[in-house]
Amino acid sequence: MKFHAEQLKILKDLILEYKKESNERFFLLILQRVDRMLVEIINKISRIYYFNDSNPQILQDMYQTAIIGLRNSIISFSPDKKESSIPIWIFLHVRNEIFKIYGVRKFNIPRYLYTHPDCIEKSNIDSGLIQEDIRKIIEDLITSKKITKEEIQLINLTCIEEKSISDILRTFGDRWGSRIRIVETIERVSRILKRKFEEKGFESD
Repeated sequence: MKFHAEQLKILKDLILEYKKESNERFFLLILQRVDRMLVEIINKISRIYYFNDSNPQILQDMYQTAIIGLRNSIISFSPDKKESSIPIWIFLHVRNEIFKIYGVRKFNIPRYLYTHPDCIEKSNIDSGLIQEDIRKIIEDLITSKKITKEEIQLINLTCIEEKSISDILRTFGDRWGSRIRIVETIERVSRILKRKFEEKGFESD
């Protein structure tokens, strides 16, 4: 799973908060953000070392093992580590935990089922996390006065709601100025947003 720079920054902040307070709410937020990565790690390792065909029961079991590896990676995470090192750090701890429990060998599935007490079942991926990161980037741009809330509303009207400039003028009058001024504002704000998203690691089409 590829993380963009803003995701890694938020992830590191959550990890440091959890290390400081040991609050399970922070751990759950971390787990939501790396859930897909854990699933990818499990699928890859299970195919290489354990079995060829997917088995929901053993994959769920390995997911519980991965959560313990995740927690270990957080506990031993140093504040001095770079944000970019977080994914490989988590991967190494998850892999080590799986190897510790199951060894490194092909095995008979029923024999090696393992239950972790008081362990969280697989969480649902929060589809709003990327939107949350985008909102934060936009809020930072507004706070730094590079764009305004009014300009973001104009971008929402044109790009999200797909309103034409004629519709905007008809509904809002000269709120954003003339037709030419609206086009100039859209182009300027779009350039700022595109540059900021790329800087934060979002891939552009």
